[in-house]
Amino acid sequence: MENQPKGLKEKINKLNLKKKALLASGIITVATVVGIYAYESSFSYELVLNKESVGIVKEMEYGENALLAVQEKVDESHGEKAYYSEEVQYNKVRVEKDKLLSEKQLEKSIYENIDIYKPAAILMVDGEEKLILEAKEQVQNILEGIKKPFVEELKNKDVELVNVDFNQKVEIVEKDVLVENILKQEEALYQVNQTQPKTYKIASGDSAWTISRSTNTPIDNLEKANPNINLENLMPGESLNLASKESFIDVS
Repeated sequence: MENQPKGLKEKINKLNLKKKALLASGIITVATVVGIYAYESSFSYELVLNKESVGIVKEMEYGENALLAVQEKVDESHGEKAYYSEEVQYNKVRVEKDKLLSEKQLEKSIYENIDIYKPAAILMVDGEEKLILEAKEQVQNILEGIKKPFVEELKNKDVELVNVDFNQKVEIVEKDVLVENILKQEEALYQVNQTQPKTYKIASGDSAWTISRSTNTPIDNLEKANPNINLENLMPGESLNLASKESFIDVS
């Protein structure tokens, strides 16, 4: 080496310096990448749904999977037409490990914090919502059921029936509503029956006092439920309303 020309010596020294510089640069690059990775991996992701925080997960992918699972659950429980508002935002956060949710836990949290909507049929009486059912046909069946006892009563009295209608403005409106407000057919029928006044057919010898005792209905209630009947002059064959609560639809 000592006998090497001066120019060659300088070239070798320069090459050695370049190797050392490249090696140092490589070490710095690796350290930088490791540092960035460590920094990024220290973050977690807060899922904000409709401006409400529903949970924090380690990976954003967990949030996407949980949202898909919730939509599948909504479809399965309420049908494919059901939906929920889905304004999603992710925030990078740093939290302790015990604050993180699993994918399943996040799915549960999302489901508990959403409002689910679905198309439904609403019975409107004089502009007020009275019953909400899943289908228009169900509401129509309810309306026919309200008319039925009145029609049968008139037929039994040998009256010529021209038309049966309602005294109020009755219409069926279809729009999206919260699924929890949609009634099942039997629930709607129960509500209708609760508002329909029960009747008592007057027999010979009946008086307001005897009817009150036998039906456990106070005289005051009989008077309120039958404003057009003279309780002191009851006629056999007539019907008395026993409930003072009015139906939300009057049949004429």
